[in-house]
Amino acid sequence: MIKKLENIFVYIIFTLPFVFVLGSALINIATVLLILIFITHIYYTKNFNFLRQHKLYFLLLLIFIIYQLLNNIINDNIHNIFKSISYIRFLLIPLLMNYFFNNLNINVSKLSKIYMIIFLIIIFDLIFQYIFGFNTLNFKPGLFNAELNIYERYAGVFNQELIMGGFLSSFGFMTILIYFNFNKTNEYLFYFSLVILFLSILVTGERSSILTILVAIFFIFLFCQKYRKKLLLMGLTLFIITLLAISFSSQLKLRYLDYPMRILGLEKSTEQSETFKKRLHNISISKIQITEMIDLFIHTSHWGLHYKTAHQMFLEKPINGHGFKQFRVICNNYSYLFDQKILNQGAVTNGCSTHPHNYIYELLSEQGIFGFIIFFLFIFYFLNITFVKKDNAIYKLMLLALLIAYIFPFKPTGSIISTWYSSLFWFMLGFTYLQKKIKQKSNK
Repeated sequence: MIKKLENIFVYIIFTLPFVFVLGSALINIATVLLILIFITHIYYTKNFNFLRQHKLYFLLLLIFIIYQLLNNIINDNIHNIFKSISYIRFLLIPLLMNYFFNNLNINVSKLSKIYMIIFLIIIFDLIFQYIFGFNTLNFKPGLFNAELNIYERYAGVFNQELIMGGFLSSFGFMTILIYFNFNKTNEYLFYFSLVILFLSILVTGERSSILTILVAIFFIFLFCQKYRKKLLLMGLTLFIITLLAISFSSQLKLRYLDYPMRILGLEKSTEQSETFKKRLHNISISKIQITEMIDLFIHTSHWGLHYKTAHQMFLEKPINGHGFKQFRVICNNYSYLFDQKILNQGAVTNGCSTHPHNYIYELLSEQGIFGFIIFFLFIFYFLNITFVKKDNAIYKLMLLALLIAYIFPFKPTGSIISTWYSSLFWFMLGFTYLQKKIKQKSNK
């Protein structure tokens, strides 16, 4: 019985990239199954000492449940109580991974090679789609620009879900870190892999994902001194390649040059640009203040409208927020923040969406400061356990850099309470416990 449970755990972990590709329903099934295996395994092995060791975690979990219960009642959001409390399934992921990675003899080398093969296939499929206009599954790229007659973004195996860049910049990056930290390989192959990963994300057209990988590389640069010179060289290489790619590709120029310039008011042909110039009359371009660009971004981009709405929601209820998944419900109440002309230019309605497109604003507007603190206490709890042990220090620091980049506050994001984005983060946090050589426990 115990062996079967362990085999199922290993099988799920080894096939995790496929689970994410196949969608949220399978992610939820896999997550619930892992939790059941975790509980059953502890029961049959009588390893209750593990639970006692993490009594602080269970206290946090109890506080989280009570808070969600009370906060949703206060905000007249009773119909979302179960959904909010069920978020604990994601909070359990790092704990159960810590348990099994410390109790099973996982073949990390084999795991990393399987992950690498899967991601090479996914990247090949993406490049195939970029070249031929369809992938090996006959999926067309997403977000077609009829005016320019080009596809702006490419989703590969995700079909019309525009999350390929996010997947590569998180799980794909983690795969490279696992592979090159637990296998004897040429160090230059590590940098070459990062270049390939960067270029693959670049062609997806996902600017936020490009920022994620750049922030992750920056923090690896800060944390790992011995890699700094080569990372600088790699950074220069990426910069040159990006400039060349933008010069020769209409799609890349549109995504990484034209749109950002339009948002910042630096494109001559846009109405926003003329407004920006009037506001900066007699001020040379070299003296343009960053705050002015931020102000224009907030008032002329749909992300900015979401952020301003979420910011106002937070100011109204800073302690406990408006409740789980309430941004999508009450964002219409904040249309007074914008005049109709701005809303039309931003191509949105009342600054609304299903979420604010920023993890930090989402937590603050819906959970308030108290919920925000609880969320990050879970992260600090698991990271503290990770760094108590000094083994695999470089791998842990690199993965920490990736986690910081994932929740980096100054970029557009998905929803941190959604199945796909939440599970991706908490699984990556769980992989910080991955170890190459683990002895079997005597109670087994």
